[in-house]
Amino acid sequence: LDTATRLQRYIVAELGTAWGAPAVAKKHPATIIAVGTALFLAFYNGTGKGALTLWPLFGATNQLLAGLALLVVTIYLARKKVSMVYTGIPMVFMIFMTGWAMILNIQKFYNTSKWLLLGIGLAVFVLEVWMIIESIIVLKAHYGEEVVPAT
Repeated sequence: LDTATRLQRYIVAELGTAWGAPAVAKKHPATIIAVGTALFLAFYNGTGKGALTLWPLFGATNQLLAGLALLVVTIYLARKKVSMVYTGIPMVFMIFMTGWAMILNIQKFYNTSKWLLLGIGLAVFVLEVWMIIESIIVLKAHYGEEVVPAT
């Protein structure tokens, strides 16, 4: 929990810097925002279940983290010029299956009017696609192909 809060605080601080909000980039405001959003999501009582509201997304986001870990190791191996097959194949499978499951969940959330889950599911899916695009850019740059920088 401590590590997750610290990482979220760092992300909030970086977003504050990127968006030109220096007050948000400071340690204490970033921590308050990080903890506040976590508390809101944990205790939001839209359906009477509190923290269990987000449970349907847990599996997909957990598997996405596994795919991200495999992605990092795969890119590391590529840079070390070691065979990527042992992490690359499981990574592709994990990311593909997670994306497919998330699409199915998003459709279900839309059809059942679960707007909070739909919004968070869409955000997670967009981040997954972004992660894939960024990894392709890194791998293309590593193998010497022309890469257009992200804007």
